[in-house]
Amino acid sequence: MIYRRAAARLADRVLAYYFADTAPAPRHRTSRLEPEVLAAALRALLSLLVPLVLAVVTFLTGLRIADSRWPVLGITLATASAAVGALWYWRRSARRPVRADRAS
Repeated sequence: MIYRRAAARLADRVLAYYFADTAPAPRHRTSRLEPEVLAAALRALLSLLVPLVLAVVTFLTGLRIADSRWPVLGITLATASAAVGALWYWRRSARRPVRADRAS
């Protein structure tokens, strides 16, 4: 579906470039939200919210190291960010099919 729209846009550009005086009028397309884009946006938002929510919970609980909250917040943000990144990597590698030449 995305390729069809991109091909139509490319065809319009080619016609306008090579045949400027006979180019057809541009087609008006309605933009629509695609489920894949919405899912990707929600995953990205969730990956930002997880470390922030954990940082707020850490701040509200009052955990301290050496009479300061900053080390705890730093450790929490670093750990949560690494965990979210590892989850993204795991999901990407789990969905990728194994090629026959790399299977052992």
